[in-house]
Amino acid sequence: MISIADRFDRIDSLVDNYEYESAFILLNQILNDNKATNKDIADALLMKGLIVGAFAPYLTEFDHDETGLAYYLKAFEYNKLELGILFNILNSFTEHDMRQEYTRKNKHMFVKAYEILKNELYDTLNESMREQLKKMKDRYDEFKQT
Repeated sequence: MISIADRFDRIDSLVDNYEYESAFILLNQILNDNKATNKDIADALLMKGLIVGAFAPYLTEFDHDETGLAYYLKAFEYNKLELGILFNILNSFTEHDMRQEYTRKNKHMFVKAYEILKNELYDTLNESMREQLKKMKDRYDEFKQT
């Protein structure tokens, strides 16, 4: 039996070699593994979102989302304090992404992710992450009022 850690290593290799479908198969194996922890599940969902959002939107399992946001939101359910998940939620609200109705309906999740980063995790952010968060302040203010 291949360990979950070994599967993640194999997934990284598959993604590096543009083998997204094979990576998705292994990610689904992790999601269906009864030994998978909440962190494992969150990491697998995050990776699915990254693959869909950056490389292969045709692999999405959600008819309403081709940006990866649906995967990031599901990952958030399993690990609400994971920096990668939170920043990917924030980065899923570009003007291009906002053309998608699903994204527009989930602006409250941008607000929630921003507030967690700003209020709970700010001291753990490096300078680059703090700058990234600062650049999103206007969008946060806009979404907070709607």
